[in-house]
Amino acid sequence: MDISLLASGIQKITNKEVELCNLISSISEKFSMSCEQKNIKIYTPENTTNTQHKIFTDEELLGKIFHLLIDNAVKFTSHGTITVGCEKNKKDYHFFVKDSGIGISEEHKSRIFDNFEQEDFASTRKYEGSGIGLSIAKGLVELLGGRICLDSEKGKGSTFYFTLPIPEKANN
Repeated sequence: MDISLLASGIQKITNKEVELCNLISSISEKFSMSCEQKNIKIYTPENTTNTQHKIFTDEELLGKIFHLLIDNAVKFTSHGTITVGCEKNKKDYHFFVKDSGIGISEEHKSRIFDNFEQEDFASTRKYEGSGIGLSIAKGLVELLGGRICLDSEKGKGSTFYFTLPIPEKANN
């Protein structure tokens, strides 16, 4: 459904003030059981949890972005850590989801945000999914006026970064 709304251009945005620490904590908590089962520690750095960062954006869509990125991190991490956080700059917020998972090879990085794209399409691949989660995340980030990128090394994990602008009136 999300991909259809994005492709058709009819996805609605309902902006309101969002308390980022609460949102990030709430979404991370939803993954605590699956992380525990895989011996993964999911946490939020102190510079995110000890601040009262607020942003004027669509809380549901921002939540979906985090959900998709954390879900991807859990899927491709068999042990280790997942870190979820944000930092405020003058003109935007920088968000990240970092994992110690399998990573993405250099040749697949440029396509990873495309629809139905996965690094391993072999019929015996170990990881399930349709390959649209990251493309939906990218579409939602762009819909909210931001951009998304990836830093990854095969066998060493991935960090997905995205930014969202701070509306001009919020900078005053």
